[in-house]
Amino acid sequence: MSPKGIPLVESRLGAVGISVTAERALSWVIRVLRPIPGLAWVPFAIIWFGVDERAAVLIIAIGVFWIVFFSTHGAIRNVDRDLLEVASAFGYRSGWSRLTKVAFPAALPGIAIGIRTSLGQAWMAVVAAELSGIGGLGQRMIQASSLLATDIVVVYMLTIAALYGLVDMFFSRAAARLLIWKM
Repeated sequence: MSPKGIPLVESRLGAVGISVTAERALSWVIRVLRPIPGLAWVPFAIIWFGVDERAAVLIIAIGVFWIVFFSTHGAIRNVDRDLLEVASAFGYRSGWSRLTKVAFPAALPGIAIGIRTSLGQAWMAVVAAELSGIGGLGQRMIQASSLLATDIVVVYMLTIAALYGLVDMFFSRAAARLLIWKM
């Protein structure tokens, strides 16, 4: 039973949002790693990958991971437990089948919100990742600012905003198609 008296699915599920055992086992890792800002990983990314696109990908991935993790965790935790009980009654007895057939689809709208939020954070992380010397809009923006070319900096800022707007629009359309049953 959970602290609220709601029956929890057995720990075999392996999903942190559903399994109390998994949540307890990983809580210390989350408490240690979550407060570390994405920029703090820049030196490690350079040491591990050099000045390479892989270093930028690592910095961006770390920058968005916790947003997706916590939105997924919250969405899974908020799945109606009655749905899981009904799934058991209809033959979905294994934790994996209930997770993939019931809990994940029910949590998908919340997960989509986290992914959409992380896309915005990813654009911010791109600029931070490009501080390590990887070529791109962020690096060019930094070079222009060092030359006091504020007009060019503004153009790059607007370009980043426009690219994010396109990505957000495409993601919103894809999410609407995927979640058409939710309308």
